[in-house]
Amino acid sequence: MKKTYLLHPARSVLAAGLVLMSFSFCTWAAPEEDSLPDSQISSGLSEDESGEEFSDEEIQKILEEFLHTDPETYGMEMGESEVIEDAPWTMTWLESEGQFRYSFDADTVFFSNVPQGMVCSGPVSVVCPENGSLFILKDGSADQDLGKRVFTEPGRYCLMLTAFAAPETADNRMTFYKKNFYFQITDSVSAYPGVIPAPEGFQLKEATVDGVLQHGCSPDGIFLEQDGTYRLIWEEPVSGKELETEITMDTSAPFLNFSQDITGGTAQIPLKFYPSEEDAKVIMEYNGFQERFMGDTLRTAGNYRLTVMDSVGNQRTYCVRLEPEEKGIPVYLIAMSFIVLAGAAAWLYYLHGHMRII
Repeated sequence: MKKTYLLHPARSVLAAGLVLMSFSFCTWAAPEEDSLPDSQISSGLSEDESGEEFSDEEIQKILEEFLHTDPETYGMEMGESEVIEDAPWTMTWLESEGQFRYSFDADTVFFSNVPQGMVCSGPVSVVCPENGSLFILKDGSADQDLGKRVFTEPGRYCLMLTAFAAPETADNRMTFYKKNFYFQITDSVSAYPGVIPAPEGFQLKEATVDGVLQHGCSPDGIFLEQDGTYRLIWEEPVSGKELETEITMDTSAPFLNFSQDITGGTAQIPLKFYPSEEDAKVIMEYNGFQERFMGDTLRTAGNYRLTVMDSVGNQRTYCVRLEPEEKGIPVYLIAMSFIVLAGAAAWLYYLHGHMRII
């Protein structure tokens, strides 16, 4: 009689998880692009409870032994796997759910509320396939919260997605999909000019700067080359779905107003100053050392380096040498001098009036 082996649900999930984690460890530990230092990469399979490290070969051996030891229990044999790098997917906008659906196949899908390559103010939320996982990079560094699915902090994100399709053929051949999903969350005001490209599958429909319509823009994106508030309308040609990006460009550095003219690089104490913008901060170096400073008046002689910076990073620096205040002759000394001179003059006049000729 032919035996039929039933796949135990809990153990099948554990087996699939080991397959995915082993593959993720081997591939993410040394990616071809956006490589990370070893100190930034960790995996639950890399250490046991005692802290002992396993090599890739040992992990693969453990995995194979786990899958092949008891076919009556697990009912499956591990066949060869196909890995598809930068796997193609199909994007569909789901109006009722307010999400973009990215499909590798009928059962392996990824969801996001923004399209691939979107520049926005956030938040960005994603849903990973049940048979997949994410490795998260923010500004090129690994995010330790691998379970994060909602992103609100400004930065450039790369979600390294790996998912697998369950085998449908008798040889149990598994297909792994690898895909990077990019987006950027910006502050409402930026000091760094650059290109904002159109999201994947979208075109630039309209661009305005401070409410003025910009003509001759490329449908592929726009370069932020002047200060002002940009409002960008992106359109997906097939469905007509529109998205909006709004960002303010500010490259003007604040400045300091001084109580004395410091054009020559010198002044006398005390020296007062105040920044041109209320939210600007002042960083002070005194004789080559950074010092904490409270107030708006410099009262000590020496060499100063004052840097004023606004909230988006624009800055301006001033260097000035403060010298001791030039002190004149005290008033009381001048008064005493006049008294002495007057007394001397009166004495000479007296002597002259009583002069005797011998």
